[in-house]
Amino acid sequence: MLTRRSHPTRRPARRGVALAKVLMCLFVLFAVVALNLDGGRMMDERGRAQAAADAAALAAGAELYSAWWKNHGTDPGGTARAAAEEVAAANGYPAGAVTVNIPPTSGTYAGKAGHVEVRIATTLDASFGRAFTGSGLDVGARSVARGEPLNIGIILLRPNGAAAFNNSALVFGLVNKPLIVNSSDSQALRSTGLTLTALGRVDVTGGKQISSLLVLSGKVRTGVRPTLDPLARLPVPTSSTVRSATPLTVNTIIPTILQPGVYKGGIRLTGPSVVVMNPGVYIMEGGGFRVDGLATVAGLGVMVYNSTSATYPPGPIRVEGAGKAVLRPPSPVRTRASTSSSTGR
Repeated sequence: MLTRRSHPTRRPARRGVALAKVLMCLFVLFAVVALNLDGGRMMDERGRAQAAADAAALAAGAELYSAWWKNHGTDPGGTARAAAEEVAAANGYPAGAVTVNIPPTSGTYAGKAGHVEVRIATTLDASFGRAFTGSGLDVGARSVARGEPLNIGIILLRPNGAAAFNNSALVFGLVNKPLIVNSSDSQALRSTGLTLTALGRVDVTGGKQISSLLVLSGKVRTGVRPTLDPLARLPVPTSSTVRSATPLTVNTIIPTILQPGVYKGGIRLTGPSVVVMNPGVYIMEGGGFRVDGLATVAGLGVMVYNSTSATYPPGPIRVEGAGKAVLRPPSPVRTRASTSSSTGR
C-alpha cells in the first residue's frame, strides 16, 4: 500500500529583509554618532562662548564703573561697548557675533543704568548632524555685569521673618539711596506710618504690606533675589574707643553731640532730644539703635554697625513714633576695591 507523506508547508523566501534591517541599524548608529559628536562640540563651544561673554561683560562693566561719576552708568562715548567687543574679538568672536546692550534689554536688570548685557551668537559647522538638520548648529551665550559703585542706603540682611523693615514713624524718607530687604516673608516690608518716602530703588525678596496714607516712592519690586552682604569681604569694624559702657539713653532738651566708637548695649534717643552724630563708625554691641518720641538725629558720613554682645541682647535699628533720623553714609571711595555705606544687620 502506497502512502503519501505530508511535508510541512514552506514559506516563500523574502529577499532583502536582512539588508533592510542592516540599513535601519546603520541609520540609528549614524544618528547616535552624530548626536554624540556634534552634541559634544556644541557643549564645548557653548562653554567657550559663555566664558567670552563673561569676560566681555566684565570689561564693559569696568568702563562703566571708571566713568560712573561722569556718565552715571550710561555709555555716551561708546567706550564700554568698544571694550566688550575688543575682549570678545580677542576670544575669537568678531563684532558681527556680539551684541552689547547698555543698559540690558531683558532679564532682571532690563533698562537699569550701570549694567551691561553681552550676547554672543555663533553657528558651529555640523559634521554628521548636517545630514539630519541640513544646516549648522546655533550656539549662544549671555552675560550681565554691573559697573556702578556700591550705593546702598539701608539693607536688611535677615533672610526671613515678617517686618524685617518696619516703618511705624510718622514720616520716613530715604532719598536717592536704595532700600533692600532680604527677608523672604510675605510681609517682609511693612509700613504703617503716615508716609513712606523712598525716592530710589526698593527691592524686597518677599512681599510687602503698606498701609501708609501716602507713599512716595519708585516701584517697590518684590520677589527680588536676595542681595549678598556688600561688606562681607571687609574686616568687621572695630574700635578701641568705648563711648558708653552701658546702654546709652539720651532724653534732654539740651542739644547733644555723639562721637563714633563703641556703645555697649546700644543707643536710644527719645523725648525732645536733638542729637548730632559726628562722622565715623558707631558700633552697637547689643541693644540696637532706636529713635522714638520727639527725638531728632542728624549726621553726615555716618555708619551704624549693629552687632551683638555677650552682655546685652541684640536689638534692631528702629525709628518710630515721631522720631526723625536724617543720616547720610560716608561718601563712596573711588576705587574698585570697596565702598562704604550704612548697613543694618
